[in-house]
Amino acid sequence: MQQIMCGIAAPAGFPLSVENLKMAVAGGIDAVEPGFARRSFNPRNEELVKATRRDLDESGLRCESVHLEYEQDYDISHEDESVRSRSLDDMIAALDAAGILGARIAVVHGSGEPIDPSRRANRIGLLQASLDKLAEAARERGVAVALELLPRDCLANTTAEALTIVDGFDPATVGFCLDVNHINLREDPAEAVKALSERILSFHISDNDGVKEQ
Repeated sequence: MQQIMCGIAAPAGFPLSVENLKMAVAGGIDAVEPGFARRSFNPRNEELVKATRRDLDESGLRCESVHLEYEQDYDISHEDESVRSRSLDDMIAALDAAGILGARIAVVHGSGEPIDPSRRANRIGLLQASLDKLAEAARERGVAVALELLPRDCLANTTAEALTIVDGFDPATVGFCLDVNHINLREDPAEAVKALSERILSFHISDNDGVKEQ
């Protein structure tokens, strides 16, 4: 039986209230992927997280996955160690919230942008080091990490680079979130599915005008 999951983010005008969650159920949505952001849904606020779990249960929705922070000042591949360390610490803390909400997948962006081409290899190495720690924390909490394929010059902007980044990680713990709104600007989405194969943990399904993500 097919089920529909919807990404929800409070900054977009959809606060995680029972009333709004029930609207999603009425629209045929079975599960949600909350986006964590300090301005709207701080995953370190345990009372808020627990209240949201109660609201989800009351509405009849499941939390299948969560989207970890991806604001511009969050970057687990950043060459400034203080930025990278803070970003990683917050994302690991957010995995606790994912567990409370019942999520089995945590979607993560591998980088911000822009990225200097001459520094790309070094940034990939830093991302792999961060993923190693994030994966360990996720495994302890029964959550899998889904590295999202991103657009433009972000890390993991092609299937080949994404596969290189996760090489050596346990596929049960580190896989991919394939965003078709990103990949179709560079590659055939059907071919991307074949290339990423069993490492795909989730999809983001949206479209664009063939020029930029929308």
